[in-house]
Amino acid sequence: MLDRFDLHIEVPQVAWRELAGHGSGPVSAELTRAVRTARHRQQQRGTTNARLPESAVLAAIGVDSAASKLLADAQDRWQLSARSVVRILKVARTLADLADRDKPGVEQISEALHLRRLDRRSSGDTV
Repeated sequence: MLDRFDLHIEVPQVAWRELAGHGSGPVSAELTRAVRTARHRQQQRGTTNARLPESAVLAAIGVDSAASKLLADAQDRWQLSARSVVRILKVARTLADLADRDKPGVEQISEALHLRRLDRRSSGDTV
């Protein structure tokens, strides 16, 4: 069932002092601009990454050989389903769009894998 979810992460409790203070992260306007730019990139390709048909994911996303090896190693190590791999690729493509990259690289694949935390836990691997 978990392979049907794109992201599964744990969100720790945040102390009130941190919420009430001025954080050091990006401001909402910056995030809004980045998301709009990423969505525009996706629409220029014809559809958003989330709506990309599974049959077209590999051809449409295209990853370099190092990123492909990382994903293949993770699939073997954590016994990821094909559906999970497709969802990881879609998330990696979105992360690449947010980083203004033409295709996902090792960094985006790695981050997308990190966002699939429960896949690792279900296989007994907590790294």
